[in-house]
Amino acid sequence: MKNRFYFGIMVIFCIQVIQAHFAYANADEAYYLSSGQNLSWIYFDQQPFVGLLTFLSYLVFDNASGLRFITTVIHLITLLVIWKCIDKENGDLRRLIYFFFIFASSLVMISLYGFITTQDTGLLFFDSMFFWSYKGFLQNEKWSHIYWIGLAMAGMMYSKFQGTHFIIVILHSNTELWSSFMFLSSAFLSLYGWSPHVNWRTEYNFPTLTYQLIYRSLSFKWYDVRMLSGKPILINNPVVWMIGFINLWKKSETSDVFHKTFYHIFGGFLVFFGLTPFQGHVVLNPTGRYPFRCPSLLIFHMQTRNTLYL
Repeated sequence: MKNRFYFGIMVIFCIQVIQAHFAYANADEAYYLSSGQNLSWIYFDQQPFVGLLTFLSYLVFDNASGLRFITTVIHLITLLVIWKCIDKENGDLRRLIYFFFIFASSLVMISLYGFITTQDTGLLFFDSMFFWSYKGFLQNEKWSHIYWIGLAMAGMMYSKFQGTHFIIVILHSNTELWSSFMFLSSAFLSLYGWSPHVNWRTEYNFPTLTYQLIYRSLSFKWYDVRMLSGKPILINNPVVWMIGFINLWKKSETSDVFHKTFYHIFGGFLVFFGLTPFQGHVVLNPTGRYPFRCPSLLIFHMQTRNTLYL
């Protein structure tokens, strides 16, 4: 049965490599390519990890595939890490494998960012790494888990600004983490890894934050509210959203700390991005991506306990 799973993973990988080679590069990817040719701890309007992706890709290929090859590899690893997060002891493994590939293929943003190089490629990867290491930490507090948690949090912040929102919501979901010396050690580890980035920001008076919070602020428009409430659901597969909402409603009470984390992430990002229209500048991509990926993991998590409402 495991061979069937790994065969499916390799099929997805091959499809993504083919798409990465033949799909036209967009303007953002060209910009990320220039970042990869001029590596830095920080850029004015983006985080540096995406530049590292294009840099590593061009070490392998110096053509169109060189822009995206490492992205397809990261996507492959992300799916494997998500699979590691799922409990398989209490469920039908054959059904779970089919279920996994159906949902992984039906989530537009996961499929799209499996071959197009964006800042979200790294963010999704480090999100998955955090879930895997955090679950292990809750089961058995080991220093090896602390290392991976710290690396994942630093990676999220180096991938995209919204990584910090993710960490804040995690801390809110489990208040015992504030008094856990081991978990706080992982936070210091991630901050140490992030320090070159912070030093650059401090030296240049936080130009990116000023640009995002002040210069991009516009007047409030009801159009932004309508766009925020409708388009993300349509883009990210309405069926997945429907299943996610039903399960959140039916199973909102749980004593499982890891399980409860998904509810807080889903609700936290809906609240945060729900406030963005009042800033007057709504960017559809992040508002559509961030809430949906956590219910998808929640669905997998509930599937293993035979509590999924379909």
